[in-house]
Amino acid sequence: MANFSARSVTTAAYGYGLGTTSLGTQYVARIFHAKPLGVGVESGFGALVVEMGIGGLILWLVMSFAILFSAWGVVKLAPSRNSMSPPSLPYV
Repeated sequence: MANFSARSVTTAAYGYGLGTTSLGTQYVARIFHAKPLGVGVESGFGALVVEMGIGGLILWLVMSFAILFSAWGVVKLAPSRNSMSPPSLPYV
């Protein structure tokens, strides 16, 4: 593989497509006798940029923060453990 960095992606705006840097692409290329794409990065964010472009990375970050803030809101609404009384046990 040639010296490759995420900055050298010519399709940085829209990426190469989902699955192009995932594990197992070498097997798909071998089974279907297709030429491998020859792109790959070691970072998760770099893989997002290569596959989905800069816009995909931004949307992924927005989605991650939305999930994080939503989960934090649920945690804040949950009753405190200190204010709850222990459950009463039935008499046998």
